[in-house]
Amino acid sequence: MADSEKATKKHPSLFWGVFRKYMASILTAIFCQSVSIACSLSVPTFVQQVIYFLIPQYPRSMLIIQSGAGLAFTLFALQIGSSIFRATSDQIIRRTEINIRTIIICAIYEKTLKLSGQSSIKFTQGKILNLINIDAEKIAMAIQGFAGAYATPIQIAVAIYLLGQLLGYSVWAGAGTLFFALLIQAGMIGFFVKYQRLFLSFGDKRLKALREMLYGIKIIKFRALEEFFFDRITTIRNGQIKALKNYYIVQVFFVGIIQVIPVLMPIVAFIAFSLSNGSITAPIIFPALSLFNILFQPLLVFPGSLVSVVLAKVSWDRIRDFILAEEAEPRVESTFENTPDAPKDAAIQLSNASFRWEFQKTDAKHLKDEADAKVAKLAEKKQKNTEKRRKFLGKKSDTDKKADEDIVKDAPSTHPDYDHSATKEENALFHLRHITTSIKKGSLVAIVGPVGSGKSSFLSGIIGEMRCIDGSMNIFGTLAYCSQQAWILTETIQGNILFNNSLDKTRMDAVIEASCLTNDLQQFPAGKMTQIGEKGVNLSGGQKARVSLARAMYQDCDTYLLDDPISALDAHVGADVFKLSIKQMLKDKTVILVTHQLHFLPEVDHVIVMDNGTIAEQGKFKDLVAKDGVLANMMKHYKLDDDEDKPIESKLKKTAAVVEDTGADKNGNIIVEEDRNLGAVEGKTYWSYVVACGGYSYLVVVAITAILAQASHLLTDLWLSWWTSNMYPNLTADQYLRIYTGLGGIQVFFSLALNAAVLVGGYRSAHYYHSAALKRIIAAPMSFFDSQPVGRILNRMSKDVESIDQAIWILLFLTIIATTGLISIVVLMAYVLPYMLLIVVPLIVLYFYIIKYYQNANRELKRLESVQRSPLYAHISESLAGIATVKAFRVEKRFVQRQRTLMDLSNTPSMLKLLGSVWVNMRIELLASIVVLTLVLIGSYSDIHSSQIGIALTYAIGLTGLINLLLMAFSQLDAEMNAVERLDVYGNDLPQEAPRSYDTDPASDSWPTKGAITIKNLEIRYESRPDFAVIKNLSLNIRPGEKIGVVGRTGSGKSTLMTTLFRIIEPSLGNIELDGIDISKLGLKTLRSRLQIIPQEPVLFTGTIRANLDVESKFEDASIWDVLERIGIKEYVTGLPEKLEAPVSENGENLSVGQRQLISLGRAILMQPIVLVMDEATASVDAEADKLIQQSIKTHFAHATVLSIAHRLNTIVDFDRVLVLQDGEMVEFDSPHILLGRSESLFSQLADATGAANAQLLREIASKKAASSAQK
Repeated sequence: MADSEKATKKHPSLFWGVFRKYMASILTAIFCQSVSIACSLSVPTFVQQVIYFLIPQYPRSMLIIQSGAGLAFTLFALQIGSSIFRATSDQIIRRTEINIRTIIICAIYEKTLKLSGQSSIKFTQGKILNLINIDAEKIAMAIQGFAGAYATPIQIAVAIYLLGQLLGYSVWAGAGTLFFALLIQAGMIGFFVKYQRLFLSFGDKRLKALREMLYGIKIIKFRALEEFFFDRITTIRNGQIKALKNYYIVQVFFVGIIQVIPVLMPIVAFIAFSLSNGSITAPIIFPALSLFNILFQPLLVFPGSLVSVVLAKVSWDRIRDFILAEEAEPRVESTFENTPDAPKDAAIQLSNASFRWEFQKTDAKHLKDEADAKVAKLAEKKQKNTEKRRKFLGKKSDTDKKADEDIVKDAPSTHPDYDHSATKEENALFHLRHITTSIKKGSLVAIVGPVGSGKSSFLSGIIGEMRCIDGSMNIFGTLAYCSQQAWILTETIQGNILFNNSLDKTRMDAVIEASCLTNDLQQFPAGKMTQIGEKGVNLSGGQKARVSLARAMYQDCDTYLLDDPISALDAHVGADVFKLSIKQMLKDKTVILVTHQLHFLPEVDHVIVMDNGTIAEQGKFKDLVAKDGVLANMMKHYKLDDDEDKPIESKLKKTAAVVEDTGADKNGNIIVEEDRNLGAVEGKTYWSYVVACGGYSYLVVVAITAILAQASHLLTDLWLSWWTSNMYPNLTADQYLRIYTGLGGIQVFFSLALNAAVLVGGYRSAHYYHSAALKRIIAAPMSFFDSQPVGRILNRMSKDVESIDQAIWILLFLTIIATTGLISIVVLMAYVLPYMLLIVVPLIVLYFYIIKYYQNANRELKRLESVQRSPLYAHISESLAGIATVKAFRVEKRFVQRQRTLMDLSNTPSMLKLLGSVWVNMRIELLASIVVLTLVLIGSYSDIHSSQIGIALTYAIGLTGLINLLLMAFSQLDAEMNAVERLDVYGNDLPQEAPRSYDTDPASDSWPTKGAITIKNLEIRYESRPDFAVIKNLSLNIRPGEKIGVVGRTGSGKSTLMTTLFRIIEPSLGNIELDGIDISKLGLKTLRSRLQIIPQEPVLFTGTIRANLDVESKFEDASIWDVLERIGIKEYVTGLPEKLEAPVSENGENLSVGQRQLISLGRAILMQPIVLVMDEATASVDAEADKLIQQSIKTHFAHATVLSIAHRLNTIVDFDRVLVLQDGEMVEFDSPHILLGRSESLFSQLADATGAANAQLLREIASKKAASSAQK
């Protein structure tokens, strides 16, 4: 079947499935709404009867009900009946909204776990979050819009018919005005759709950029790129704001028409009636006015309902495209029955199999043309840092461009295993080619090869992340997967290992022991129940790798796919893990181990050597080494490492680990509970919104226009009353008519002015709150990000920002209209029947008491709803990050169930809010009906003119609608102000790092010139655990240009010390000086921008290869190419169609981890810092690349001070000195030669633990280094 046919077939499935499921509920709601409308439309008939009853000359026999009390209680019953059926309809509709929203979000989440590689590129994580946060909500809200869109035309038709009975043909003057206005509004819907699409598209891009910033915030701070990312996200937000501004402009006219219609319709109709009949009378005018007023609320709701349905169509199209997106082919476990040719001892068999990554191809010329155009435009504007923004925004940041175009397109050519030997057509999508191998059950297989050769892709093909396009693959049994970059859940350590399985204490203890976590857990605040922050922020790289490995081992699967989990470990820890985990605990399992540590190869059963996307050779280790092949050549480069990590018994004291870089409290909790304010929304929150809208001037303008708009409205209707009673006999009918028309014009003017004023304020607030929150988020300390899940921050910056963009301003507008309308009713009552105040005032007091009682609950439920939504979004965001692991373990059902549980929890407050609104609506409408009942009873036994009773009754009947409107608008406004409250916390109360710069900072860009580092009495404690020092009483001097190696057991404080140098963590005591200047006296940007770090886990950002190397475009192409050659990937980049402009996808996922690390090194070489920090920077590269990196350090950083955290001793043995840390204390600090000469030295014991031959080699290298230094 063709794709188009499939799409046609699938298109209605979700929509009609949802519709059919809830069709009965929707039809029931429509029926109840119809009964409510019938009751409402019957009211004007009895208003006319009341007015006739009050005219003494009118025959009582002509009345339907001939007593005042009977008329009063009939009106009361009609209003109560309307209220009951409307409340029933609302309850059904809103319950259906919640259910449909739940179904859609669940469908989106389940689809996310099935997306193919191609679909994953098209639907970025930011876009998926927007589908869940915004689009699903809009579709759910459209259910109410659909009901309103259905009912309103019927209501209008019946009302016009009844008006025709009163006004005759004059009604068509008013009806014509209505139809003309509706035609104009219909023509404006297309603009709503256009700007809503644009708004949502920019929203997708903004969330994608924000999410990328949050996940890379640590490296952003290391590199002092906060301003750059603020500008980057703000540029996208400005495009969104521009779309929002155009949306608002259309809204001004749209809402303006809604305001004008209720004014013009009666004016035009009454003018036509007056001209045709010569006079107007109370029994005709006030029932007609009551009907016009009844039309006001549906007219107010109908266009909005229609727009909500149309906008829901936009959202539905987006969700439909996602639901119909291509899915990954399911991994099928083979059986020997259906594969009779397979060996009976096979675990995995591949026969001439080819796999491909599904990354989109890019047009290099198109990219280049756009890049040139963008550079020219930005140069004209002379903006600061324009080149860097162009680079990182993928040459498409111009907000005038079509928003649906991707900011950056992913190219297959930048995939980690791109094949330069293949043809251009073959490289359109990268292939693992002609893979043939049979892996036996229970065997240990190692996969080795250079960086980018296809090792990780080999495992990706097995787990189904790459598509098998040729040949065959058979998998016998279940799989467990340990990814190269460990995926850690925001859970306890035990929860991470269990992975939603039940607890088997014996097995849990066994995997903890096998993964060498026992000593670590003893020092964790709560042992294995210690809470792990998002992405494992409070674990070292080695600890994360071991937790990930422990999770895989706990699953008890048939085959284990391990993607280089040992590279992040210390030498002796790695040896222990290999022995205890891979060789012992998994001895009866099939293990496929990707590794760069070739010294383990003699202990494996089979070696597969990958090169350029193919199997270069495979077999037993000794056989492969014996012939002059790829592996033999690799082993030559590995001569320093071939014995380094032999799993012999280490004499080094097994010092217990501490939690690395953590703010965990003494109970082991790092993730803090989300703040939830209690009680009424404070006045300062409302004032904050007023200030954001424009301050005092905004408040004054809105107040004056609101008062004048309502005053003119009241005066217009009063004038109608005076006209019917001929209060001013000296005025002619023509003069009455002109004054009435003039008052109507004044009302229209001030109504439109109020509309425009509120919208201008909404536009200003949308810009202010996002900018203020983003500015402080990006300047918050790392402790904030460690304790806040990314999903929680994204929740505020998506859902709460959306509330300010599109909800609060309209709720404020409706609240103002309803409040001033309610006040005008009280004023009118006081004018017409002063003693009615004896009834009205107590009822208003009771009304406000009920409202306050309700709002207290509604407000807290709204806050609870926001808080309970955060875990849901955090789970979804976390699932997106670890989707490969979820698929590999085949635990999609568990994650779906978890998502549904969290969905139910987030829906609970929503359902309670629904029931609360029904409860309060019934009571408020009862009070309004009592006012009408009282007014008719009093009017029936008084001598007040019928025209005064008529207008008072008209307003009193409208009281129900106004009170409902005020209740709905203000309660929702009060609840939505929670968004302002939450963003205010981000915009005003987030803790901030030290200032970016000081006037006293060194003025020269060349500072520091020497690189001398002095540490004095340094002590580091975390605020949450002031009783525990991570670094204790550390003092040392590092001379300019020295190369310092830093070693110590995992958790000894190595990384903490390095982050303190960048002031990511501030010392509790002591200080650090750089070239004689206390770094605590420097601005953070001044300090961090003069240092460079190559982190253990490389981070790249969406953009291009050039942009990731040269963020601020300071360097010429020649310099960049030179660096690429020095780090060994020039040939790779040269082979890309786009060269330096080749796109880098989100998180750098279209590059291997080793390639990302090399680009990080290249960035450092370009910057030529005086101080370079390396945090186990070569863990993810092969021996040849490691050698190249070490040579680059010696060559390009010869005059720089280098501090290198190392697990591989060969990388630092020729350094000037080595710092050995243990339990946060310095235990040794001297040259490698001296330390290796002392048998009691811990560094010497570390060297001995690598094997006698390698230890001797290390000592020889250190001795040569010492001799060379002595000669200098």
